[in-house]
Amino acid sequence: MVFRQLLVAFVSCTTVIPTGMTIGFSGVAIPQLMNGPDQLSQDEASWFASLNSIATIFGCLAISPLLEMFGRKWGLLLVNIPCVFGWILHFLTPTPAPVYILYIARLLNGFAGGMGCVSALMYIGETSTAKLRSVLLTWPAAAISIGILFVYFLGWLIQDSWRTVAAISTIFPVLSIALLLIFIKESPSWLLKKGRQSDAEASFRWLRNIKCDEELPESLREEFDSIVSFVNKNFSSENLTIERNTEVSEIVVSKRASKGTNESRANRFDSKIKFLLSLTTPDIMKPLVIINVYFLFLSFSGVFAVIYYAVDIMNSAGISMDPYLAALILGAVKVVTGCVFNLAHHRFGRRTMSMICGIMMTLTMVGIGLYLRIIRAYQYDETQSPDLSWIPLILILIYIGVSAFGFNTLPWAMIGELFPVRIKDFAGGFSTCLAYVFIFVAVKLFPATSDAFTGGDPENSSEGVFFLFGFICFIASIFIFFFLPETFKKSLEEISDEFSRPGVCQFKFCSKDTSEK
Repeated sequence: MVFRQLLVAFVSCTTVIPTGMTIGFSGVAIPQLMNGPDQLSQDEASWFASLNSIATIFGCLAISPLLEMFGRKWGLLLVNIPCVFGWILHFLTPTPAPVYILYIARLLNGFAGGMGCVSALMYIGETSTAKLRSVLLTWPAAAISIGILFVYFLGWLIQDSWRTVAAISTIFPVLSIALLLIFIKESPSWLLKKGRQSDAEASFRWLRNIKCDEELPESLREEFDSIVSFVNKNFSSENLTIERNTEVSEIVVSKRASKGTNESRANRFDSKIKFLLSLTTPDIMKPLVIINVYFLFLSFSGVFAVIYYAVDIMNSAGISMDPYLAALILGAVKVVTGCVFNLAHHRFGRRTMSMICGIMMTLTMVGIGLYLRIIRAYQYDETQSPDLSWIPLILILIYIGVSAFGFNTLPWAMIGELFPVRIKDFAGGFSTCLAYVFIFVAVKLFPATSDAFTGGDPENSSEGVFFLFGFICFIASIFIFFFLPETFKKSLEEISDEFSRPGVCQFKFCSKDTSEK
């Protein structure tokens, strides 16, 4: 039973690996696009990098109705279609590359990325047991890191042709389609919502590795009945009612009777007003502000600049190693630290991990800035003296490593913890979309920001941009200290109650005694 769940979770995550490859692709392609025969300008290259993020938003919004209409399995399959076309478009781009074709290809890949993350999370959440769910839901994030590592490896292996890298990358979504067709069954929950209870039970049996002619063990029968009860409770008022009798299970689909047009419009207007007013309550407004400010600091702390412009960042930091190899090492560190985080995040507090992460990221960025300042001030000649470029390389690797334990992961995880259940869908979707807007702006503005410190001359030292990242990380650490709540091992009710209290601050959340009111 466990193996079957691990298998379907792995296969569903194959739709997310190309997302990571899309993110990392700009890091290996931009140096070739700007310095090779394609001759992209800096502004065009920044659009090439950042369009992926803005397209992800629309992918997240588009996939939900498709998942409800066609099912989770076919939704996962649909994810790979724009991804395949995006990579093929990259590969077939003529030389010199028309920028509009590059932009369309990036938009297609980014759109697929948004679709893939939502689809994989939803499918894993609906098909895994409660015992395995919290672990398996971290796999899509790990799959993104693996995708980044793959494309960095291809970039290091093939440094003279980004088109060849794109052509090889096409293999991954095609392979995902094949695996999905062979190994994935439809989600029992979706089948129940569509009134197909016999198909739902057959899918459930397959997922739990129970043959059709065998009787379900009592524990699995209770699990399936709880799924039926959940679907009946949450969807019967709008879509269907599921009833079971002693002889045969049958589905009764009942649609709501339509009300008068005027009365219906008035009710909808009143509902919207009430909904907007509910957003101003402390238990919603406070976490909404906190989580989105956290996303703001995450986006401008330099994490995504390092990932999207990996090779350029390695050059800017004064690293003498082959920048493509350095980017590959960075990708490997990201994968390893991401896996360690998946094992450790159930043992440590969110606020503590964020604080440690913010301080370490501050020190590493300031350390790189000081290294570049000292090297320039003393006109250090590495051809006549020992090569010290390993120092910024180690600092960048530490920076990316510790970010996996805080800034780059915890805001996404805390979306499910900070918001009340009644508003979680809206608040989570709004925060996710806003986060990708922040990422788009940060990635788009990075080249211009870097130029502002170097005066547009690549020969000038770029320590200023690293000092800027360090300063943002420092301000983020102060924000976390005063405002980020500790949600570790607290129930949703406790968190909501704390936010509802006037003047709530971090000292309330740090208290060991949560029973005091």
